[in-house]
Amino acid sequence: MKPLSSLPPIPFSPLDNARWSLDVPGAEGPKQRTLRRNEFAITLGAAGQWRLLDGKQCTRIKEKPTLSGYFLGARYKRKLPKGPYLFAGLTYTYNQSKITDSTVESRQFYEELAGKTILKTTTFYELYNQYHRLDFAIGAGRSWPLQGFEVALEAGLGAAHWLKIDGDYLDDSAGIQPLPGAEAVRATLFGRLNGGLSRALPNGFRLGLNISGQTPIRVSPKGEACRHRLLPIYLGMSMGKQF
Repeated sequence: MKPLSSLPPIPFSPLDNARWSLDVPGAEGPKQRTLRRNEFAITLGAAGQWRLLDGKQCTRIKEKPTLSGYFLGARYKRKLPKGPYLFAGLTYTYNQSKITDSTVESRQFYEELAGKTILKTTTFYELYNQYHRLDFAIGAGRSWPLQGFEVALEAGLGAAHWLKIDGDYLDDSAGIQPLPGAEAVRATLFGRLNGGLSRALPNGFRLGLNISGQTPIRVSPKGEACRHRLLPIYLGMSMGKQF
């Protein structure tokens, strides 16, 4: 039996023994927050239309909106560093109007006993018109955090294309006349301002409220003596998914 002093020394390193492994098999490491720069959203709500009539020969001045129209849209947003973002959107808008008017027709009769008699006939009209439009817009905006919410302002440019214009109007000299069809009205370029307030939801969803306004959109064909335009405004909500 050899004495302990004759046994070979055992290597010992305090640094090696200090390397403890705290990893547990099957356990996930710390989760990193995913930065979502893209967002796709569906928008819907009420669409108001103010009518602007220019020209001395406007016979459609009595055309008034009925109930508020509505809009349905889709948009894509790409966030940039430090708050700004770019967007592109497509919006379908429907609204209806009504023309309430009347005409008076006079007839003269002559009888030997009664003399000259004037008979007046008054006819009342209610004409309903429908407008279908598709708008495409692109632009840029900026967002700011506000106590758990996000406030956004944006500006853009777009083009309005009439899908369908259906209805009639009352001409003082020619009577009831059909409205010019959508194919007779050229696309109108417009500017647009949007404001929004939104809140992030779990799993990357975002719910928001939005208000928008556009520059006037032409409804009548180019060259008509009476220029008929619409001034749209939108109030609605959006549901988006960030990815």
